Amino acid sequence: MLLSAVVALAAVVVGVTGWDTRKESLAVQDKLAKLKERHAAEVRKPQPVEPLAALAPFGSHLDDLDSLFQLVARHHLTGATATYSKEQLREARIVLRRVELPLDGSYADVKAFAADVLRKSRNAYISAFRVDPPAAQSASPRFVLQLTYVYRDMEAGDPVR
Repeated sequence: MLLSAVVALAAVVVGVTGWDTRKESLAVQDKLAKLKERHAAEVRKPQPVEPLAALAPFGSHLDDLDSLFQLVARHHLTGATATYSKEQLREARIVLRRVELPLDGSYADVKAFAADVLRKSRNAYISAFRVDPPAAQSASPRFVLQLTYVYRDMEAGDPVR
């Protein structure tokens, strides 16, 4: 009996004030759904792609390697011989030049060197970084930095000449 009185009172309050929590709840849920849809649309938007013309031509790779070794000397880092590899992606009209560079020095020096390389060469990317354990007890660890340079493929009918 008390329950039916409470239900009747609630019906009167809703009828008199027009206040209905279910409608407000549905309105809030509707707004949330619209926000989620808008966010999902933003996430699905294609990211701007760097045009092929913005990439350096492959002919400039020797200049990049020269500046790389000048930076190694400027940062007073030593290391073994660098390992090079080249991958040509004809369908994408790009060439990837990978340089694996073992470096001896402190972590701070290697970090400053890597930041300098990225700052000075707009087509260089760090593709790997690892620390090899020291060979002897007193030796320091060797840092291995793998850089990837991205170039425009000049052999694939370069539209930007």
